[in-house]
Amino acid sequence: MYSLKTNFPMDFTVQPADVMYRLPSYHTTQGNEICDNNEGDIYVLPEFTEAEFILRQVKLIKDICSLRTSFENFAKKNDSAPVNENKPSKDVPPTKASKKEKSPASNVKETAQVKQSLKPFEYDSSFKDSSYKQISNLKLSNPYCLPPTLIQFKEQKNVPKKDIIVEIPRENSEWFDVIDNMVKKNKLSFDVKVIKDDKITTPKASSGNIVAEGLVPVWKFLGSVLGIYSYESNVYSNMSDKFLNAFASNYQSGLDNECWRKINSFLGTYNTLSSSVEYSLVDAIAYSLHLKNKNDKASNVEIWASRFKEIL
Repeated sequence: MYSLKTNFPMDFTVQPADVMYRLPSYHTTQGNEICDNNEGDIYVLPEFTEAEFILRQVKLIKDICSLRTSFENFAKKNDSAPVNENKPSKDVPPTKASKKEKSPASNVKETAQVKQSLKPFEYDSSFKDSSYKQISNLKLSNPYCLPPTLIQFKEQKNVPKKDIIVEIPRENSEWFDVIDNMVKKNKLSFDVKVIKDDKITTPKASSGNIVAEGLVPVWKFLGSVLGIYSYESNVYSNMSDKFLNAFASNYQSGLDNECWRKINSFLGTYNTLSSSVEYSLVDAIAYSLHLKNKNDKASNVEIWASRFKEIL
């Protein structure tokens, strides 16, 4: 198809540069000649005659045979040495355990128990969290390919289910609207009366003698009522609390770009902000902050927001 031009003429003669020592050049006919300009010791390839080669080979064979003979003598010496066996003393009577040997039936039972204890590896997102209730069948598919669902914790003690009153300022009530839409879409039981007033400065949630004041306590209170947050969780709550505290301190002004970068980095590893497969309370609060901030965000945040929107 095409030809490449040579970088030097075909009759060009290669002249190797002189170094500390020089090997015979294969480019010239004088292969064993030594340059007269070099001073000091010059390395020359040793030459062996056929007779010298045969003598060295015979010597190597003799050395191998002598090494084999010495190894065989050493092995015979070890085989003939008496073996020290731990024989029971005559003064000490044998115990019952030494008299009785394990029967074949007991060995069969032990092997069966070992086989029963061994289980194949299965994907488990519960992280040994006793309060988490897995609702998605993760064996059917990759968990990140499943449709978005809400996390579900086991019913907690002393958590009211009805006659709940929520008092929040109207200016920062976007998070409650997100939770309310999520409740209606997923048909969750949520007997709550909400009061929005600009005069209210501190969010408050109460039911009978149980009162929660402040953004984070109110969020956790409502999340435990809906089953998307658990005070008894020893895994998910630790991760969620870090985000909830950060959201509460910046909710009125909104999250800055540094916070969104950290969220984007976290979502690069986990599917949700609670580090689980399903979405939880912390995702709902973060989505309300996402709606307040109209700026473009990183790809992981945009993908997370579009998936969470499906459950609203």
